[in-house]
Amino acid sequence: MFRLRLFLALAACCGTLAASVYADDQLPPGEPTELTGTTAKAGVVPGIPLTAVAERLDAAEKADDFPAMLSAAEEALTLAPEHLKERFARKVALAAWWHGHSAFGNADWQQAADRFGRISELAGQYPRIAKSWGPNLLDSDTHLQLAQRMLTLPRRQPDYTHRFLLVFLHDVSLDQPGLHANRITGRTILNEQQKSRARHAFSALRGYLESLSQGRLSATFTTLEYSGSVKALRIRPDGTSGEIREPDLNHAAPSLWPLLRDRYQQVDTIVYIWGGGEKFAQYATGGSLPHVLIPWTLASPLRGFIQIPGHRLINSYAPLLVMHEFFHTVESMSGIKPNHGYKPAVRSQFPDWKGTSQLDYYRWHFDTTIPQRFSTKSDFKPERGWANLNFPLRHPDRLPPLQALDQLASRADLIPSVDRQKASKLHHQAEALIKDKQDNQALPLLLEAKQLHPLHPGIMLELGRLYERTGQLQDALEAYRTRADFFPDLGGVQRIAALNQKLALHLPAAKAHVWAADLATTPGTRLIHLLLSAHAYKRAADHQAAFTAYQQVIKEAPKLSPNDTKLLAEAYYQSGLLLADHLGTPQEGIKLLQQAVASGHNPELVQKSLARISKKIR
Repeated sequence: MFRLRLFLALAACCGTLAASVYADDQLPPGEPTELTGTTAKAGVVPGIPLTAVAERLDAAEKADDFPAMLSAAEEALTLAPEHLKERFARKVALAAWWHGHSAFGNADWQQAADRFGRISELAGQYPRIAKSWGPNLLDSDTHLQLAQRMLTLPRRQPDYTHRFLLVFLHDVSLDQPGLHANRITGRTILNEQQKSRARHAFSALRGYLESLSQGRLSATFTTLEYSGSVKALRIRPDGTSGEIREPDLNHAAPSLWPLLRDRYQQVDTIVYIWGGGEKFAQYATGGSLPHVLIPWTLASPLRGFIQIPGHRLINSYAPLLVMHEFFHTVESMSGIKPNHGYKPAVRSQFPDWKGTSQLDYYRWHFDTTIPQRFSTKSDFKPERGWANLNFPLRHPDRLPPLQALDQLASRADLIPSVDRQKASKLHHQAEALIKDKQDNQALPLLLEAKQLHPLHPGIMLELGRLYERTGQLQDALEAYRTRADFFPDLGGVQRIAALNQKLALHLPAAKAHVWAADLATTPGTRLIHLLLSAHAYKRAADHQAAFTAYQQVIKEAPKLSPNDTKLLAEAYYQSGLLLADHLGTPQEGIKLLQQAVASGHNPELVQKSLARISKKIR
């Protein structure tokens, strides 16, 4: 039976993508797992009862049958001669560890307390078990305390249930250069044992979140099987001489879009689990960033991100590894810096934390830092509580309707992948130049990228912004219009409306505001654009269209925004003026002006208008 080794403390802080994404401690080469199938060969003499029990223990361990594993391990410990007792005590502790986490995931806090209490008992009896595991691996005492704390608290509904999407990437086939004149070739397949351990580890994460938040935060998990193949890794330096490697979903064939299409809007964090293996990857990573929806074309709004090579989930560190990576997501949402704050090199940044283990560090943040930030940071709302970790709420989806995205996916797929990839690279180069205020150098790159991939929303948006920033308003308007033909999102259509308005093209501006109103996902935004469309029709002297648009605001405002009557009052006022001054019914106009006062419009302004209209009638 292999012995568990201490994990090396090789920290790696990765560069940012759209938001922070961090690598966890690297797994040392040759890290053994407890799933070795060698229990029966641990010096047991064939023919004695212990042999049969040890074989039963191996079978339960390989099947992830943790209750049976614990039962067999306890029996084996009882039967083992003195020189084998420590080895089987280790097996009891491992079985209790996994069974305890299973109880965590099921909110069975008493069973969890019993199992982690058993580990602490064995660690006291066999000190070398505790020494080899170390405080950041099987931290049974903190687990025990969390379970016991939950036993003292009344059951409650969580403030928020964080929604995870677990995507199993079955096949990653590689032939690409690395960063150090090396080449990465081969294929890795996610196996059933890795998927089983992933499910157990993420179930345990629910228990971690509930116990750390004292019942205020929970989790749900949806699992998707991706049977296609990912053909490349995204590779970054790890700060030493190694490489951080993650599946590059731009190279997934077929695209993940059909899988993510109906789900990315409803989840907080997307997790990618792939075969990995010592040859391919040593790091798991976590944080938040946009996810690839349509390869080389479109990414999602900001969401939580985790990727884990499957071989990292086999060993007993798996539940804590999953918690570790999700805490990077929590850090990215709550602004906790630096990462890996439990490590000696940086723990001075958190002087009020007095613990020693990784899990105790998370407990301290969940008890103190994070709730405090919910009440003090400007981008949080205290009344939400743990719902401040709701990604779709804080980073809403402003993409076009799914039908438009389906068409974009189909059309983009017809463009050669090499052209899309080159266009994306040029786009990133142009963005860097624009950031350095070098618009003149960025423009030719954007134009070349547009030629290669004319259906890339980001390229066309950046081109429109550059033209607008440099005063080339007609060119900007054309770029925004072209983009809206295949990517009609709210932000782009708002730019069309604003530019038409700036160019005094009032009828096109009015139509663009109506378009924006139909794309708006919030009631207030829809009402504002309906009102702006009415104003634009009025400026174009299309009085009947303007009156109709104001009436639309009057009709929708009580339903869409009943507590905000400002827009309603404005619509009453402008409708009244149109009837009185342009549509030949001043008496009806007076009624609407009186409604404007009742809705809170400026009474002095309305009285002046009423006096003027009354004179006209007389």
